[in-house]
Amino acid sequence: MRSTRALLGLGLTLVMAVGSGQDAYAQSMPAARRDSILAVVRAYVDASNRVDVQAMIDAYSKSPAVSSAALGDIRRGWEAMRAQADSAAGQEGLMRISLGAIDVTALGSSNALVVSSLSIRIETQEGPVQVRGALTLVLERAAGSWKVLHEHLSLPLPQG
Repeated sequence: MRSTRALLGLGLTLVMAVGSGQDAYAQSMPAARRDSILAVVRAYVDASNRVDVQAMIDAYSKSPAVSSAALGDIRRGWEAMRAQADSAAGQEGLMRISLGAIDVTALGSSNALVVSSLSIRIETQEGPVQVRGALTLVLERAAGSWKVLHEHLSLPLPQG
């Protein structure tokens, strides 16, 4: 039996499917750059919803600085990201996450900040539970593609 807290913890790994949101703050970023960032974010979260572990791992930067922070847990390094993604194997269908409006802000020429509200539908033995939170990604452009350098998932603590 999985507790709601354990399923929320799984949210560290299953980082979501994009809803119908639009980025609200293009801030003079060229449209082609913004579109390429949004495409990467959509692919990243779609892979997570499908629990496509290889695609999830491939979304991360291989930089030693890659990190993830969620629910008080901080992971650093590509091997930690791999372990996080690997832990999702076999968890298909337990969560469905949708992003709200997606804000994209340039951080120089090779980095971008992505911020979005999110909604997570968690299947429990008592029925589905809906949780709202926020997702922040820092992307880096290396070798011609955008990769997740840092992710932060913010969810409310479970009640009870």
